[in-house]
Amino acid sequence: MEYKQLSATKFLTILAAVVLVYYYRENGEDDPARSVLTGLLRAEKRLPTKDSVQKKVAIGFGSCMDIFTRAMPFVDEMGINPPETPLHHDVLDSNKGLAEILAYFFEYGAAAERYVSDRDLFNSWTDAAKQMDISRFLLGGNAPAMANRFAIEGCSVLLGSKMSTEAAKHLHTSIKLASNATSDQVDDIHLIFEYDKGEKWGKYESPRGNRLIVHSDYSNLMMESLSDFIAEVVTFKPNLVVVSGLQMMDNFPFDQNIRSNKINEIKNLLISLPKSTLIHFEMASIVEEKFLKEIVNELLPNVDSVGMNEQELANLVGLVTGKSVTHVANANPRVATALDDMRQLLSSLLELQNGSRQLSRLHVHTLAYQAIMTQENSRWKYSEMAAAKAALTANRYVCGSVEIDPNKMRLVLDQSFSVSLATGSERIAVNQKDPVSCWNEKDYNLCVAPNLVCTHILQTGGAGDNISAAGIASQL
Repeated sequence: MEYKQLSATKFLTILAAVVLVYYYRENGEDDPARSVLTGLLRAEKRLPTKDSVQKKVAIGFGSCMDIFTRAMPFVDEMGINPPETPLHHDVLDSNKGLAEILAYFFEYGAAAERYVSDRDLFNSWTDAAKQMDISRFLLGGNAPAMANRFAIEGCSVLLGSKMSTEAAKHLHTSIKLASNATSDQVDDIHLIFEYDKGEKWGKYESPRGNRLIVHSDYSNLMMESLSDFIAEVVTFKPNLVVVSGLQMMDNFPFDQNIRSNKINEIKNLLISLPKSTLIHFEMASIVEEKFLKEIVNELLPNVDSVGMNEQELANLVGLVTGKSVTHVANANPRVATALDDMRQLLSSLLELQNGSRQLSRLHVHTLAYQAIMTQENSRWKYSEMAAAKAALTANRYVCGSVEIDPNKMRLVLDQSFSVSLATGSERIAVNQKDPVSCWNEKDYNLCVAPNLVCTHILQTGGAGDNISAAGIASQL
């Protein structure tokens, strides 16, 4: 009798434990990532329904066809061995240079984009990549990637790109080209070497998934679509103008006056726009200090918003504070570091503005989180929901699926973060059920949303463009 009573007690104890485990699992409380996913989806759904009149977005410049391939199989196929010493290059002109710069960024897991001066060499790389079964071909370029995302989010889009009729087939049907697509247009090609977290190459191991992009552009380099775009913007009357893709002119191989004239044309366009038209500048990988200074001094004083990743943020802050441009930054900076850099960048850029525009929005996207800073009472609304939308877009794009699979994601952001590196700064705990943290500082609102990092990567090239466009579209 005593034995049966003991068994019944144990049975009831085990049954209670099973019920509790099931309850917590169903409610996501045993998995922080699932709770964060539920919270982000809930925040995304709070975005208001779009007006019956579509928002108009004009975006330039350039386009290309992307060849996505895997970095390690490619170098194996080409017989390119890991170098003894990683080395940075502004411009590539040999297999040795490719090996050195790939190792340089690979061991940091940092994104980069570089120009190949030897066109024949570049063609040999693209020919090899085309023969690999693992390679994929997509429409590329910052402007087309952002344009497609704006269209997906319900905007009417004018795109400043010259492209072939074949490439134009990859555009959303609501996108209008400023320059008509033609069958004889030769599309520039970008070769994207992707790798995952933990991949090894000789003695090197990547701390995170990322990509190295190489190109040997001409059309994008010369900004051939610029004049047509300027002419079309006048009649299109956009709510938002986006400037992107200028990194193609980094380490410009031709007469520097050509590049300066192009920058001046863009500047004059921005100055000519009515104040009712918002202007966003999307940063990219630029390492030539002279060119970066030109962008900061000539273009950024005339914009309302700037978007960037952690590398680009570090470059801009280094420049405006009188330090050197950083070839590679911390691939996963602390929230406090990024927020301090954003405050510094905002302060420095506001000093450069002459009153015609006032910078009122910064968006920084990193592997672990989204950070959006907007001026109080500005036209940028719904920052909390926009941060959630950007975080969800990061997973959806990289994983290649609209539906987010809880089994293919992980949290990188800690359970709490400091709002600044300054002594005594407030520390904010991440609420898993309501994961976007927002607060006010002086005249600005800040929001930080954790990312659900994709663990089964389909693509990383173009992720930043999609993330940034999704975020800003939510705030129009």
